[in-house]
Amino acid sequence: MLKRVAIGISILPLVFAGLAFAADRGAEFIDLQGRDFGSVQFTHLLHQINLGDCEVCHKLYPMETDGIEERVRAGALTRRQVMDNCMDCHRKTALAGKKSGSTSCRGCHSE
Repeated sequence: MLKRVAIGISILPLVFAGLAFAADRGAEFIDLQGRDFGSVQFTHLLHQINLGDCEVCHKLYPMETDGIEERVRAGALTRRQVMDNCMDCHRKTALAGKKSGSTSCRGCHSE
């Protein structure tokens, strides 16, 4: 019995660490700065649920708050690259016969 308690106590920190990692999945929504058509409220949580693989986007974008904006300001990324990445994914998803995000300007951008 004492051995089971000791094992349970030693595993407990790992369980809490795993839960904290799973809960820290970033913002539910992220406001991306647009240009002529206005900003985009990116549904981060919805994309996580639908894509399941963070690397689909995060191979291009860093996993940090304001990471896209910082890379744009530094000249390492253009707003057009960001939009093209989104549009390519939406088109490929639609062509595969799956429900996809918009491919129209007003479908994503606010005024």
